[in-house]
Amino acid sequence: MGGWFTGACRSCALASILFFALPATGEERLVLPGVARADGAFGSRFVSTVWLHNPSDTPLEVDLELLAATGRAGTTRLVLEPRQTRRLDDPVDSLFGLSSAAGCLLARADRPFLLRGVTANIADPRGTYGLALPSLREAEALWPGETGIAPWLTHTAAAGTDFRTNVAVALLEPGSEVLVTIVDDTGLVRGERRLEAKAPLFWQQGVGELASDPEIELGRVEVRVLSGSAVAYAAVVDNVTGDGLLALARRTDMPSAPPFALLLPGAARAPGANGTLWRTGLRLVNPGPAPVEVTLEAHGGGGRVSRSVPPRGAFEEPDLLGALGVPDGSAGAVRVTSPERLAVLGATRNVDPSGRPGTFAASQEPTAEDALAGPGRVLVFTGLSADSGTSGFRTNVAFVSGAAGARGGLRLRASAGATLADAVFDSGPSSWTQRSLSDWFGGAVVPRGATLEVTVEAGTLDAYASVIDNGTGDPAILPPAFLPVTPCPPAGPTPLLTSSSSRVEAGSPVVLSLQAPGRGAGRVVPGDVPLGPGGELSVFPAVTTTYRWIPSSTCPEDRSAPVTVEVVAPAGAVLTEGGAVSGIASGGSTSYRGVPFGAPPTGPLRWRPPAPPAPWIGVRRAATFGSPCAQLDEDGNVTGSEECLTLNVWAPAVPPASPLPVLFFIHGGGNAAGASSYAYYDGTVLAEKGRAVVVTANYRLSSFGWLAQPFLSAESRRGVSGNYGTYDQLAALRWVKRNIAAFGGDPARVAIFGESAGGVNVCTLVASPLAAGLFERALIQSGGCAQRPLAEFVAFGNTLTGKAGCAQAADPAACLRARPFEDLLRAVPPVVSVTSSSGQLWGPAVDGFVLSASPEVVLGKGEHNRVPFAIGANADETGSAAPPITTEAEYRALVTAQVGALAPLVLARYPVSAYASPRKAYVAVTSDSRFICPSRRFARAAAKGGSPVFRYFFSYPASRLYGAVHGIEIPFVFGSFDAFAGYAPSAAERALSESMNAAWARFAAGGDPNGEGLPHWPAYDPVRDRTLVWDLPSGPVDGVRTDVCDFWDSLVASL
Repeated sequence: MGGWFTGACRSCALASILFFALPATGEERLVLPGVARADGAFGSRFVSTVWLHNPSDTPLEVDLELLAATGRAGTTRLVLEPRQTRRLDDPVDSLFGLSSAAGCLLARADRPFLLRGVTANIADPRGTYGLALPSLREAEALWPGETGIAPWLTHTAAAGTDFRTNVAVALLEPGSEVLVTIVDDTGLVRGERRLEAKAPLFWQQGVGELASDPEIELGRVEVRVLSGSAVAYAAVVDNVTGDGLLALARRTDMPSAPPFALLLPGAARAPGANGTLWRTGLRLVNPGPAPVEVTLEAHGGGGRVSRSVPPRGAFEEPDLLGALGVPDGSAGAVRVTSPERLAVLGATRNVDPSGRPGTFAASQEPTAEDALAGPGRVLVFTGLSADSGTSGFRTNVAFVSGAAGARGGLRLRASAGATLADAVFDSGPSSWTQRSLSDWFGGAVVPRGATLEVTVEAGTLDAYASVIDNGTGDPAILPPAFLPVTPCPPAGPTPLLTSSSSRVEAGSPVVLSLQAPGRGAGRVVPGDVPLGPGGELSVFPAVTTTYRWIPSSTCPEDRSAPVTVEVVAPAGAVLTEGGAVSGIASGGSTSYRGVPFGAPPTGPLRWRPPAPPAPWIGVRRAATFGSPCAQLDEDGNVTGSEECLTLNVWAPAVPPASPLPVLFFIHGGGNAAGASSYAYYDGTVLAEKGRAVVVTANYRLSSFGWLAQPFLSAESRRGVSGNYGTYDQLAALRWVKRNIAAFGGDPARVAIFGESAGGVNVCTLVASPLAAGLFERALIQSGGCAQRPLAEFVAFGNTLTGKAGCAQAADPAACLRARPFEDLLRAVPPVVSVTSSSGQLWGPAVDGFVLSASPEVVLGKGEHNRVPFAIGANADETGSAAPPITTEAEYRALVTAQVGALAPLVLARYPVSAYASPRKAYVAVTSDSRFICPSRRFARAAAKGGSPVFRYFFSYPASRLYGAVHGIEIPFVFGSFDAFAGYAPSAAERALSESMNAAWARFAAGGDPNGEGLPHWPAYDPVRDRTLVWDLPSGPVDGVRTDVCDFWDSLVASL
């Protein structure tokens, strides 16, 4: 049958295609990514089966080695007779004698052979639930600088429903280092793990161990190799049936040229044998910074639809054929075309028609349409069965032909190698045909363990085999392997790509040369640069990069071995993940300014999680600060830009003998103003005096950082929006964890601290599960821990959408993203107030994702990131911000406006007669109610929740006119008095500053701010209210404004 098949699809289970080519001569090394003999969650039991096939006419010795979590777990040698297929049941036990283990199987022989496996849950007495494990050639592993994407991740922590995902990585060489990243559908990083191995080993963990909030409906795994080599995959397991679905972590370097056309060889919307019901879903991952329009169309004609995959995001079409308008009872292939390369994976799932929970599925990798098997290719499937009834396994085989059709011959062999039957096939243009294995040979009897050889004589072909458990209906999808026959490849040595140097300084060129006698044209990746035989190509790698030559032919054997060029930093520079940077030396430290940690969040990236910055070539001179994030200054003028996601590092000029603690500062400004580049945040003195590495970072402000709207929430499976500024802070902290060691910092000793709105953001990070593991201490200067629910932010955001003229737009999100940032700033001019609420909601929202509840509540329940926690406020916080009132009537009016019906109580507690002026009374009311007493309340909440807590009170009246006002402690912490023109600190003030920056640095170093020569800072005792007072002199006291704070605590529920 040709084209689309519509009908009962008697034994329909569909599959994917993978091309694993074998060299014509020389040693063959194959990797089977995962084998197991182990118990799993919810009563599952996973055991692997492996098949080896000798395609030659002479005996073959194959060496097998198991790479387990503990390293090399054993070796053995097997002999395969000519044309033999050998089945190895439970090889972890039968070959290596291990009662329980999981790992990677390495196989080696002196000439080509075939290897495949299945790992199945065998706990159900009705049969198995398995996933197919294709083998990879060693050269197909990920090498340094390469990132593989496993595009299918679904995870829930709940038992008995939905799916869980395990991530596995085999580090294949001594010294291998890999970064594993969990990314959700919006591009937000949800978890990360850096793996290092002195010797080869196998590693596996569940997403619940990698992501602190593991509820991910749609996501992906990214695996980046930093050194050595690795293979990786995600196994998505049904929590009911224990059935697994495999997603290999692949490079996205195919197809060869745009428009990039992929062929998903099998898709179904049909019932099958033994009560099965098949549905195919498709997931598309866009790793790029711009949205990609994708065309989905039935192969051979029929339905056609377009879908948009967001930047750095993912899209799922759960019923692929339904989306194409194909009727029930149909099956076929689907063409996926896009202007950019995507990571794509299909999955055909058997859903029980009776409503029984759980699913059985098999993943399907697409094939590049320009890489279908052509004339002379022999596709091989091994270990096939054709059992009938409700036990054993049956096999379906499907062919998908290219535009010119395909024809050729079929041969069926017994496991011992004898020929059982021959047949021919002739497929029309762009057709899809599926039959049972027996039917392809006219109903011939098929013994267990059979091998199918498919020889293409004309046209181009894709194929797959689906081996289905008759008891459970679960399929295992087998991609073909290939026999090395002429004319693919032509006679001659394997192509050789070489580099002029294997190690260069950043900015230096490398010349790649290609030796490929008798071969045609090809391209070098990354970059897709054309390179033909005998040609040379100059490249300038920004970071360590692996180059590959991919031929224009459809012969995978023509590919050259990869070439890795290690990039190192020149003298005086530091190498980061984006490239090398040089700084400005001053005294005992060097500053690195304006280092990107995120791509500019403009255009389609506005109101999305930050994307990684583009790497740069050569050494980036980090001599000037990056732009502040877009904002209005005090005069209402637009300043800064959206291209602002940069950070700054102050590090010792001479590399330290041991890594230093890291102080990561988040600036204030009401989450609507401010920048990391302000002179009073200069980290020079703090880095030198505190013996620490200091980092300050920008984050998006006002609407760009905090807008929440339903149409933005609809862009995420989480159904929430806002908190983009928090996402920026998370990205900057991840940058620190990945890169700060190169600057002399210790990524295991990071303290976050922030002032005012920066303190609010610190408390948000302490309370957010998304920030778990990104810092080890937290300190809040004059900031709060009480945040409002998302609904209030949405209501406030409606104002901006309306004033921007987008409320009635057909696509409000597109309308707002098209508006110039200046217009959005002026639509709702941000207002920053210290004395009272501005009524504007710029800041973190309680959205059920970033924050499950207000941080104060989270702290009190002990559900926060339990790190050492310090918090404090200043004695006269609102001293410089209070309005210039002179009468009691003005005072009473302001208090009433602030606290409403509680005004009589407040006015009685703060009578004007007790203060030098009505203004002084108002400063006391607002400083106590908004800063000093909340800091005590938050300290008590953190102590109740189990964190070591330290509280301070800064009372030194550095402002001669207004006292210890909001932010006045900043130059004392940073030692940045030079930022204040005309201010000459006294020796006593400098000594106070040195004590403070030493205490901050000691807190970062070990979670305890005490040290020799410093005033004693006692751990916080809620009963005694033990607090360190920073003043001249400094020292601990029992209680700070205890009576008034008790008063304000009694009113909290009413405020």
